[in-house]
Formats: sequence, structure tokens, C-alpha cells
Amino acid sequence: MFLVLIFLLLISFNNINSLMYCMKREDFQAEIDGKKVDLYYLMNNNGYEISITNYGGIIVSILVPNIDHKLDNIVHGYPTLQEYILHQKKGEKINSLLGRYSNQIKDGEFILDNQSYKLKDLNNYSNFGEKVWTAVQINSNELRLYYTSEEGDNGFPGKLHVEVIYTLNDDNEFKISYSAITTKKTVVNLSQRLFINLYGNINGDIKNHILSLNSKFYLPTDENKIPLGDIKLVDNTIYDLRNEKKIGDKSLDNYFIIDKNNYEEMRIGAFLKEKKSGRALKIFTTQPGLNIFSDNYGISIEPMHFPNSPNVGFFPSTILEPGKVYRQETIYKFDIRKD
Repeated sequence: MFLVLIFLLLISFNNINSLMYCMKREDFQAEIDGKKVDLYYLMNNNGYEISITNYGGIIVSILVPNIDHKLDNIVHGYPTLQEYILHQKKGEKINSLLGRYSNQIKDGEFILDNQSYKLKDLNNYSNFGEKVWTAVQINSNELRLYYTSEEGDNGFPGKLHVEVIYTLNDDNEFKISYSAITTKKTVVNLSQRLFINLYGNINGDIKNHILSLNSKFYLPTDENKIPLGDIKLVDNTIYDLRNEKKIGDKSLDNYFIIDKNNYEEMRIGAFLKEKKSGRALKIFTTQPGLNIFSDNYGISIEPMHFPNSPNVGFFPSTILEPGKVYRQETIYKFDIRKD
């Protein structure tokens, strides 16, 4: 009986490794600007496994079971560090941290205390995804990343010290906690891009995924995805996703405001499921809204503050002052649904 048990455990272990679509840890080990890059793993007692690299805080894989208890990777990404670096350098933020400001600022300009600031690289001022972060693995359930963005980084005021904590618990909740302090008044909007395909192992498109949002308002934008300065109801528009709907051929690239009593409370923002696999995902966040982007093979639901908040007075403030602590939190809760 003991030998049978060992045999079954070995099969299970090999099955998990085979699910990583030939991804190898050594393909994520490198030295960049004198800093060590590696792959770190979070695991829980239900067999879930998440791999994260400290290059940009990129989430490389999330292994979750389907309705038949088969583990698959549901992250739409790449199997090597070099491929991520290539895309990051081209301004494509694939599964990485976003900051200092994780959405649009019109013309890359804003005013703080009567002083005008002009961002240097309008195409890449959310460049945390191409930085090497200091990583501290607390245990198999928790990873912490640290980075200091120097005064004037890409034109932003203040030296910004950032901590991002990734945790995975036995309730199958993947939590990302953000905190930051600054030496000078600045604007901050941190988030994580994460392209999900619940079908698994990057097989198939996302047309049959079903999405619903806890949102009755959205932000109309111009052709550059800059908010026009007003807030509109989703009623009788293509943006009404309050009831579950198939994604179908929709190509989403919009910002939705989460229904909540105040912008600091934790509330559900989105629900996503894929019937064939049975996988389902609920996203809870303290952020005021969601930026949603999709292509044929993945959907990224990014909790963050409003685009262009520094230039629209009635949008929730993204200002951080010295002596204050920026805090936000997002929870991705995975489940299996038979309906």
C-alpha cells in the first residue's frame, strides 16, 4: 500500500510539472543590471501553484484545477524571461506590475501645487514592469517584492518606495497588496496586468467565457482612451455587463466604475467563468474601478484608479503626500462551478 501511495504521488508531481508547457525555472534566471532575476513559487494545500518572477513582478503561471480536477495554467503569457523582456521593451505590459501610474494621463502632463510636471516617455510611464524588484520569499504562501523609484523617474516628483505582497491561501484566494510612501507630493496608481484564459494551457479563445461586472457606470473616452471628463450609465449600451454575458467577438478596452459606498472598501468587481472547464474567478478590490482589456486569447481585468485622475478634479484622487501610506488590495478568488 505504501508503494502504491508513493507511485500515485510521483504521477501527481510529474503531471503538475508537465502542465507548465515546458516552462523551466532556469529560463527565468538571469542577472540584469547587476541584480538577480529568478522565478518564485506560491502553493496551497489544494494543489494550486503560482509562479512569479521579480522582473517586473510578472505572473508567469497560475495552475488551477478544472471540473475534472486536472490542473492547467490559466495565464496567457510566455515560457521564457527573454520573451517577456522583449515585449516589455516594446511597451507591451504582459502580466506585469503597472506603475507609477497604471493608466492614461492626458498628454503626460499634470499639475501639483501649481507646479507643472511633464512625463518624459509618454508611451512607457508605467514602467514598473521592466524593473528588477528585490524579492523576499516569506514562505510557500507569501512573496514580497520591493522597489524604489527615484526622484524624477520618468518625470514624476518624489522618491517612491513600493512594496507588493503576493499571497495564496487555502481558500484559493490569490491576494495582491500594494503599499507605497513618497518623499514628495506625487501621484500614484498601481495595478497588475494579468491575462487570463480559464480554459487553460492557452488552448482556445475566450469567446465562450462569461463575464459580469458590478458596475452601472463607465467612463467615455476619446480615440486615445483618455476620459472625456464625464461619467455615464451603462443602461442601454454595449457596456452593460451587470448580468452574465458571453464575451463573444467583443474586443474590450474600457474602464468601469465599481458600485460601492466609498472608494476604499473591498467589493466584488467582476465575475468570470468558462463552462467547459468549470473554472470561475471572482475579483474583489479596494480600487474604485476596473480597466478591462481583451483579445482573442485572454482577458485582463485590472483594478485601478480612474485614467487621467490627476487632471479631472472630481475623479477619486491619486495624490500621495509625504507621511501618508498608499494602500490598495485585490483578491482573485478561484472556484469550480457546474452551472
